[in-house]
Amino acid sequence: MWEGDMTTSAVAKGLYPRDRTFTLPVELKPGKNLTLDTALLGEILDAYHRQTDGPRSRVISSRWGLHIIPAEARDTTGRWAPAGSLLDTRIYIPVAGGRPFMHFRALCDALTKASGIKIIPGSHWLDQFFAPNGIVPPYSRLLTEEEEKQISISWGANDVTAREALISLIELSATTLSWDFRCNPQPWDRFCVFNLNPIQILVEGPDGKPQRKSLTHDRIKRTLIYLPHEKPPAPKAK
Repeated sequence: MWEGDMTTSAVAKGLYPRDRTFTLPVELKPGKNLTLDTALLGEILDAYHRQTDGPRSRVISSRWGLHIIPAEARDTTGRWAPAGSLLDTRIYIPVAGGRPFMHFRALCDALTKASGIKIIPGSHWLDQFFAPNGIVPPYSRLLTEEEEKQISISWGANDVTAREALISLIELSATTLSWDFRCNPQPWDRFCVFNLNPIQILVEGPDGKPQRKSLTHDRIKRTLIYLPHEKPPAPKAK
């Protein structure tokens, strides 16, 4: 990684990606009756590239939406070189039954094996966001064996990119989810935390000020079933 793309932090030791800003051209600003598509997002990226000297990206589309992915980055000598996304890595995961989070962990394990970079799954409330089989499990306790079976779904990925595998998994979710990688830039300890999170919108708070709200269970039309939140009963003494 080129040192010009990195900076030090006054809070923690080590190197971190350098922030960059740009000015959005007037003709590309909201309110111009513009449609957000591949072409428009590409124009916005072109404006960003013209005003900055950092890594370059490109736009692709899938049935899940638009994606901004790496295209070029400077190598250790400062020369431009092709760059790719971890999600372009091809993976294979045998079809099996399990909780949504276990499937997500299997995806992270397969991506770790194929890419050589340790991928740590975040999003520990994934089962609740997914509401598998229309059931929302409790946040506050471990599930019983029977409850585990109730929220198990079948899933796998057969020699596809990690992006395609991920999209096929989150299409089973009752909540619209987006993703992000948070990668450690230190060359001596390479790993990434992979997060799946609900889409957030701005709403008016109790004080009249805007606040962020996560949209959950926005993709399901049937009535959700909530498993009991109390602790399971203690075993009876014999």
